[in-house]
Amino acid sequence: MATEITGRNFEVTPDIRKLLETKIAKVQDRLFDDVIDIRCVLQVQKYRNICEILIVGKDHDVKVIQESDESMQDAINLALDHLKRQAQKNRKKIRDHHRKDGNGRKSMFDGKEQLGPIHCSTTFRWFLGGWMKHLRELFAFYAPYPASYKRYVAGSFAPTGIAWSHDNRTAGFRIVGSGQSLRIECRAAGADANAYLAFAATLAAGLDGVANEIEPPPAFEGDVYAAQDLPHVPHTLNEAIAALEQSAFARTALGDDVVDHYLHFFKTEQRKFDAAVTDWERRRYFEQA
Repeated sequence: MATEITGRNFEVTPDIRKLLETKIAKVQDRLFDDVIDIRCVLQVQKYRNICEILIVGKDHDVKVIQESDESMQDAINLALDHLKRQAQKNRKKIRDHHRKDGNGRKSMFDGKEQLGPIHCSTTFRWFLGGWMKHLRELFAFYAPYPASYKRYVAGSFAPTGIAWSHDNRTAGFRIVGSGQSLRIECRAAGADANAYLAFAATLAAGLDGVANEIEPPPAFEGDVYAAQDLPHVPHTLNEAIAALEQSAFARTALGDDVVDHYLHFFKTEQRKFDAAVTDWERRRYFEQA
């Protein structure tokens, strides 16, 4: 897999290109089973040298951004060192949700039932249906801060439309594997989510689907980002707060105390965010307006 290297306000010399290609290839060979895409962007912004590297693999992605005030070479070295550590860490993570029986040996998602392009169990089908149905009303537990919502844009590998698809990274629910390895990769939660709350929301939604035999929509084929007729994840924390506030399911599944406590938390974060004046606003409107 060739590395796509681009420069922004920076000329990529042959030596730098060779260094990046060689170093990234070593990480790629050791830590990824199947690489889909490799991109590297070198840019200079106000005397800051920034190196951004993204490796998209079949089972996990690694993205690093490092900067240096000294030189681009320093930024590249920092990024390459961090890439090795981050890739190793991500390989050890379980980035998807496995559901197993009581003895931990047999996947409850494995089955012979046809569901679009995959074969699965009834439990899988209903779990997916419940998770998708309740995603919007529980979304604040996956994206708890106002800034969290900047990532839900087209082309970001974060979801916009709520859809499931087989091995499709534009879908919020990407189904991968087969048989005992069949699993759901939900791309909704950000790195800023509380893992305990995200898993609690996931289990509550999925188990409600199993209990009430909630069917998922048909599998989506194509680019979810380009679809116009799909339900959309909340665009802002305010929108997620409103969905949670109106959710009878959330109160039943999590309890009034939990919902009220986190509604207060989310509203406080939004209020503090709205009251803050950022450096960008000062530069844009005080100095230029």
